[in-house]
Amino acid sequence: MNKKLLLMTVHHKNDPIIEISKKYFFPIQAGKELSNVNLGINVDNEGDNISIKNKMYCELTACYSAWKNFNFEYIGLMHYRRIFTERNFISKKSLSKFKYYIKNIYYCFDCKDLNHRYSNLIRIKNKKDVEKISNSFYAYLEANLLNYDIYLPKKISFKYLNLEQQFRLSHNTDDWLLFKKLINEYYPFLTESLETISKSRSFYAYNMFIMKKDIFDKYMDILFDLLFKMEAMVNLKNKTLYQRRLYGFLAERFLNIYVHYLLQDKSIRLKELNTVFLDFES
Repeated sequence: MNKKLLLMTVHHKNDPIIEISKKYFFPIQAGKELSNVNLGINVDNEGDNISIKNKMYCELTACYSAWKNFNFEYIGLMHYRRIFTERNFISKKSLSKFKYYIKNIYYCFDCKDLNHRYSNLIRIKNKKDVEKISNSFYAYLEANLLNYDIYLPKKISFKYLNLEQQFRLSHNTDDWLLFKKLINEYYPFLTESLETISKSRSFYAYNMFIMKKDIFDKYMDILFDLLFKMEAMVNLKNKTLYQRRLYGFLAERFLNIYVHYLLQDKSIRLKELNTVFLDFES
């Protein structure tokens, strides 16, 4: 792992990427406070932590742990089934890209699902390719990390809906309206970005990123302040287990709001990366 970078891969079960992640990244078990499973990796319930909130906050419990307990120049997050890769590797997957574009053209005419989205995910089905991707991306970061302030996955796009419409269709309207109210009340400097992103039909998904530590710290400070305020006001008891992951879903949207705000400063250097989906079981 690059000594300047803490790049987490978040895990909750014994999955095929753990051993690879140990070589190149920082695997961390999220929700360890709620689990008797010992994955033999870093955990999110040491030091200052909110591990017990994992069912509501998802991978954010790992983010919180990194924010409160580690000091690196850059902090980043990936998942056990989604990892970054640099552009040059993806360009070699020309057949996958061709199939992806053809599929999306087909969906333009055929798909009626309001929630349909286009993503830039490239699917990988074997561990050898994951090893190659991880090794290549590690080398890329060794050479290029300091060239950018923020790394994000390439955006996904909704076919019919903007970001606010999609959230309200897939989750709870009142939760979204409350989140907007809190942003406008406590962080009015984000209002313009909130309105712009709410109307956008594309966004940075997956809560994946790499950020300079000062940017990460400010992001975490505002995000968790908002989410803790939400938590004190929202009753999750009547929600499904999926909908109880509310704060992870809101964070995914808030990342876009905050990045839009940051990019008003033209000196901020942003790099979009391709994302690989690890589509295998063993």
